[in-house]
Amino acid sequence: MIESITGYALQLIGSPDEEGYVDNKFYLVKRGETPIDISEYFFANSEDAEAENYSYRSVAVSNPNTETQTFTETGRANGKELIALTYSSVNGGMELEGVVNWAETYRVVGTDPNQVSLWAPGAATVTSIVGSAGDPSSEESDTLIEGRISITAGVVTIAPSE
Repeated sequence: MIESITGYALQLIGSPDEEGYVDNKFYLVKRGETPIDISEYFFANSEDAEAENYSYRSVAVSNPNTETQTFTETGRANGKELIALTYSSVNGGMELEGVVNWAETYRVVGTDPNQVSLWAPGAATVTSIVGSAGDPSSEESDTLIEGRISITAGVVTIAPSE
């Protein structure tokens, strides 16, 4: 797909559905170039949360002059889950498992008429990573992989309605 990894970043990019949950896909991103969807090669699968903290608040504000009511919604969530990271291609692949410590914030994104309330992903870390990588056609043993991954907070953008 690419000649060299220099200048590329691995990003999880998503868009909110009707209920405000963000559907994510992995992309290779380089400034000035079209992002390359690599979700068919690299994906993450998390299990049910082992530990989760959650808060949500909705406040109604009435305007007596216009007899209208607006709502302000805020929320925070964080947790810890088991996660499996998989990369596969015809030349080999890797299977990793770890613990992801994640956070999300419920907020309003965009401006009218393209405004939506959603859970936006915050910074996360994947710790206790262990796994292996190898070439399925090779007789050599797999390479052991261990470590941690730091993930910056997500950026959510809302496409204009057509």
